[in-house]
Amino acid sequence: MGDPDPFIGKAWYPPGRLAGGGLRVRGVGCREEMSASIIDRPKGTGDWLFMFFPDQVLLRGGQGEALPRRGPVLIVWSPDQGHWYGWRASSWVHSWVHAEGPALEALAGAAELPRDMPIFGLTSETVDACVRALHREMARPAPDPRLALLQLEVLVREAARAARPDAGAAPAPWPEIRRHIDERFAQRLTLTGLARRFSLSPQHLCEGFKRWFGVPPIEYQIRLRLDRARLLLTDRNRSVGEVAAEVGWLDVPHFCRTFRRRLGITPGSLRDG
Repeated sequence: MGDPDPFIGKAWYPPGRLAGGGLRVRGVGCREEMSASIIDRPKGTGDWLFMFFPDQVLLRGGQGEALPRRGPVLIVWSPDQGHWYGWRASSWVHSWVHAEGPALEALAGAAELPRDMPIFGLTSETVDACVRALHREMARPAPDPRLALLQLEVLVREAARAARPDAGAAPAPWPEIRRHIDERFAQRLTLTGLARRFSLSPQHLCEGFKRWFGVPPIEYQIRLRLDRARLLLTDRNRSVGEVAAEVGWLDVPHFCRTFRRRLGITPGSLRDG
């Protein structure tokens, strides 16, 4: 279930809200709306600023030139850097975190977090979830500095990963196709149906998926089903037929034959003893 009352706006926290831990969170904003304007702080604010724009923004980073950027885009400024951002033509939305302290310095260094440069590849869902989780902790009567740092670490490491994607990582649309199968592995999927959904030929889909993930897409689905079935079968309160149906096999004898042929054991053997 989603958050029944998602935080939207901004919140500021007084000094001393976090007791120890080498971290101070000064404030956060989630989807805060601003009027048409440019923010210009040549000396910054003396703390770390994580600033995320889901839509277009004029942004000045280390290159010194103000350039229009198409969101979503994140930029991180360290305490010694100035800020310049906004949009003159219309109102704009941003999410942000102001924080400081040696724990954050160490975290940013360990993650090799880029500073003063646009970072693409993050989604609004990812950033807003981090900001909201941090706000929930900070809003507690006695927030735990370790948990606050953990929430901030998710944002730091997601940003660092987005800034330096693995050179061998699969390009679009292959991660999206794999995610589609991950979330629907128990449904009836066909190579033709997947190809149509992602506007590919069946041959291209099969060859590309195998290139990046080692197996064809339907074989990948079968392995997901069997792995899930193997876990479910350890519960002796579930019948083999119930497990088969849950992972997408309506033909129980076929499920049992496939399970034994591929895994070398029978479904019933996982509940013996």
